[in-house]
Amino acid sequence: VIAEAYGLSYIGKMYGMIGNFEKGLKEGLEGKKIGETIGNNKLLAITNVLTGNIYKYLADYPNAIRLYNATGEAAKKANYQEALVWSFQNLAECYLALNQVDSALMYAQKDYELSQRIKYFDFISYTLINLGSINGKMGNNAIAIGYFDMAIEECSKTKSLRQLNWALTSKAQYFYSINQIDSSIVYAKRAIAVVQSTDFASNSIKPAKLLFDIYRKTNVDSAFKYSELFRITNDSLFNAKAIQQTQLMT
Repeated sequence: VIAEAYGLSYIGKMYGMIGNFEKGLKEGLEGKKIGETIGNNKLLAITNVLTGNIYKYLADYPNAIRLYNATGEAAKKANYQEALVWSFQNLAECYLALNQVDSALMYAQKDYELSQRIKYFDFISYTLINLGSINGKMGNNAIAIGYFDMAIEECSKTKSLRQLNWALTSKAQYFYSINQIDSSIVYAKRAIAVVQSTDFASNSIKPAKLLFDIYRKTNVDSAFKYSELFRITNDSLFNAKAIQQTQLMT
């Protein structure tokens, strides 16, 4: 039964990673439901964080935060330090998305300190991305860029195209926010290139939207190209039927 709960939750995560949120949430909620009947805190930490990820992808931050807090509580009871890292890391990302910078910084620092203490670096690039984005919001330009560069460097060690896409996209978005448009274009195009023709092609949506926003005032052909990429990716992720069914499952 433990293996079934874990398996369903992990399948849900993988569907979410490739953009099938409807299927991902269905599998994740089923795995979480089974996990709750067992009462194994280590399993609960896993099923909560994996289901929380689907809510995060859907920008349903209140539900995501609720599950990430539950992850942290279960992780503490099970002395499962890696899961506590996941909790801190995702809470930082959610609070940053909600523009609650102080809370985001608190969790990002907890994430970084615990990762270093237990020498757990599987997802350190996300930690560094969060710290870069938070420092960017705080106006610490040099520090922000330094964290983004560290995140990109870590991706070369893990060889994760998905993590690299996130790091490049975050750096592109930051350059756009401080009006360094040429640099923003370079990193946004790199972010698309690393996931093109892969199972993570849905991650093109943010850099494509960024490039469309940049080019629509200066280059009609390029604007059309990236608007089409954004439209196709966006439609595949967020069609009305999938969103309706996801809300019903929630």
